[in-house]
Amino acid sequence: MGKGYDWVWLAENFITIDGKIQAVEREIQRLEATTWTQPRYSNTPVETWNS
Repeated sequence: MGKGYDWVWLAENFITIDGKIQAVEREIQRLEATTWTQPRYSNTPVETWNS
């Protein structure tokens, strides 16, 4: 009898879980992009220097 409840729980929580996963992936991509655009010896992004 618990299967029905499990499916309801999954349906109600999938969007939240998926949203959290996507948010984490976006944060990782943002951090990676920030790391790649910054020189090792400075916290100033390269874009700031080039502007």
